[in-house]
Amino acid sequence: MSLNKNIVSGVFWTSIDKFGVQFIQFVLSIIIARILSPEDYGLVGLAAVFIAFSQVFVDSGFGKALVQYNNPNKNDFSTVFYFNFLISCLLYGIIFLLSPYIALFYEMPLLKNLIRLIALTLIIQSFNIVPNAIFSININFRPLAISNSIATIIGGGVGVWAAYSGFGVWALAFMTLTSSLIRTISQWYQSNWFPSLVFSFDSLKNLYRFGGNLLASSLIDVLVRNSSGLFIGKLYSSKDLGFFTKGVDFANTMSNTIISVIFAVLFPSFSKIKNDKEKTLTIFKTSLRYVSLFVFPFFMLFSILAQPLILALLTEKWLITAIVFQYLVLARMINMVALINQQVLHGLGFSYITLKQEILKSIVRFVFILISINFGIVWIAIGELIATAFNFFVNAYPLEKILKFGFIHQLKEIKIIFISSLIATLICYFLINLFEDIYLKLLFSPFVLSLIYLMFLELFKQQDYLLLRNKVINRFF
Repeated sequence: MSLNKNIVSGVFWTSIDKFGVQFIQFVLSIIIARILSPEDYGLVGLAAVFIAFSQVFVDSGFGKALVQYNNPNKNDFSTVFYFNFLISCLLYGIIFLLSPYIALFYEMPLLKNLIRLIALTLIIQSFNIVPNAIFSININFRPLAISNSIATIIGGGVGVWAAYSGFGVWALAFMTLTSSLIRTISQWYQSNWFPSLVFSFDSLKNLYRFGGNLLASSLIDVLVRNSSGLFIGKLYSSKDLGFFTKGVDFANTMSNTIISVIFAVLFPSFSKIKNDKEKTLTIFKTSLRYVSLFVFPFFMLFSILAQPLILALLTEKWLITAIVFQYLVLARMINMVALINQQVLHGLGFSYITLKQEILKSIVRFVFILISINFGIVWIAIGELIATAFNFFVNAYPLEKILKFGFIHQLKEIKIIFISSLIATLICYFLINLFEDIYLKLLFSPFVLSLIYLMFLELFKQQDYLLLRNKVINRFF
């Protein structure tokens, strides 16, 4: 199968995986959130910070290193598996011992056993890294779609049952553990892979040349990205942390779904053509335009619909989450474009550049957190939006030297799409405010914004839109 067909197939199965799975997960999370309290989500959100930080060590960047590495062999796969498993066991032991002190520091007694239970996912997920790498190398995402669907349905069902049965915060922990376990079993079964009884330090050393930089950059990114949760958990109440956590969850559900679809395919694709800069640049430009074409209006729409959406789905007790979500969803929109640059750098093998970028971006983000932390959770979200806008320029800068396509060229490439999206969003915002009923706003906004957006794309003669429009017309008429 050719690279183009592999990419199309990869996008198709990843789309089924992420959009289908995320939709099911989203519906189940709404059901659970209507039962549980913001305080419950605050506790799990705080526990998740420590798990996320530990998870970076479990992967250690070796998963992506296997994908980027030319023709990894069975020794490479087995070495990565044993290394990740040993690291996960070590980290679980550390978390187990530290959990009482974490609970004491945050004055949340439930946190001790909650962290100990959820941290078991570190060991479970260490089994997934090699099968995931094998699927990515082959650009074969069908097994992931199947395993994630099964895991989400079963895990979500357990979570809903536990919430209705009065388990409270533990319902979220049970859901997380069950989903992780089912996903691991399914992926192993489909991968037909089993580790050999071999551990090669040479393999570890070679993979570390790429993975080590990713490990360092991921550590910095995760630490700074989650530092707001650490501060909110200490300086504010678990309820405030619950509001912020749910806003982050909503924004991440949207962005991670699209990121997983596009970037799971782009990284291995860029890796395969890393020696052809002209072809890399062509795919880069195309990816940038097409991602922007769909992402900009979609995310801007959800920004203006944040309040009616939260009220309709989660009820008035979650209203503050709407304001947080409104700013975070715009931050994720900008980050989507910034991450395309990162995927190009990873695919070309410049992981040491992304490490330097993460250091600079993390410093900026941390400064904005320190500035905004005293003004409440809404200002923390605004600070993240501003920091993310800065991150785009940082991510794009190196590609001016490598591909002669820096942030100025990139902005020119997508300016018509951005302007059309912005104008359509502003007009839609004023029009929907004529309605008092939140359900009418939710019903009419997508149609109004889409119509205005397409009119401006037609007016500005945006080439990608015209190409897609003609293909649709020729296909159906």
